[in-house]
Amino acid sequence: MIKRNEWPWSALVLFIVLACCLTGNAAAQDQSGLTIIKRDFATPEAAIRHFVDRVIANDLYGALEACAVNEADVYDFRALTKRLNAMMLSATLGPSKGPLMTQINRVNLAFNITRQIKFMVFSLLINDEGRLDVPIGNPTDANIDSFIAAIDTQRLSELQLMKVSIPHSEMMNSPDYRKNALQTALTYGASEFTERVALYSFGGRLYIGGFSLLKYGQNWRISTLSSPLLGPSAFGILERASRPSDFDDVTE
Repeated sequence: MIKRNEWPWSALVLFIVLACCLTGNAAAQDQSGLTIIKRDFATPEAAIRHFVDRVIANDLYGALEACAVNEADVYDFRALTKRLNAMMLSATLGPSKGPLMTQINRVNLAFNITRQIKFMVFSLLINDEGRLDVPIGNPTDANIDSFIAAIDTQRLSELQLMKVSIPHSEMMNSPDYRKNALQTALTYGASEFTERVALYSFGGRLYIGGFSLLKYGQNWRISTLSSPLLGPSAFGILERASRPSDFDDVTE
C-alpha cells in the first residue's frame, strides 16, 4: 500500500485525470442502448453505499446509477488536452460533439467502470494472493475449472461495507491537492472532485478499496473504483487488510 508523500504531484495529477476516463427519478436512455436511472446522491458516502448495495444484489445497472456515466455530454476534451499538454487519444474520451461522440463517450465510461466492478468482484471471490491484473500463463484445465467455480456472484450477499472515510486527509486538504482536484472536476464538467476509501468484510477477510467521485450540481457520482491517494491501481482491485488498523493507516 502506498504511503503518503511517496507519490510526486505530477504523477498523481496524471493518474487522477486518466483514471476518470478509464470512469423526480427518470431513466436516461440514448441510442447506445444504455438505460441508467438518474438518482440523487447528496454526499459521496450516499453514492458509495448505493453502489455497494447494488453490487451485493447482483444489480449492475443499479450500481451504475451511482456512477458518472450519464454525464458524458459535459466532458471537456479541450480542457483535458491542454492540461495534459498532449492529445492522448488512445487513453481519453473524444470531444462530446454531437450525438455519436456523446454516445461513444457514454459507452466508454460505462465500460471502464464495469470493468472495474468485474475486478472488484474477482478480488473478493478469488481466494488467491496473486495479481489479477496480469495474464495467467499456461493454465491447466484444473486452473480454469477452479476459476469458473469461484465466480459465484451470489456469494456477494456476504459482502459488508464497514466504513467509508477520507484517505490521507492532510494531503487532501493541501493547497496543491485542492487546486488539482478542482481542475480535474472542471475537465469532466463537474464542480468538485474528491476521494474516499472503504473498508469491506467478506468471507472472514477484510478488504480496502478506493473511490474517486465528481460532483455535478448538487449530486455526487462515482467516476472510478480507485483512489489516487490510496494507490496506483486503476483496475478496481480490492486490497486485503490483515487487521482493521490497516484502514486507519490510510485515513489518518
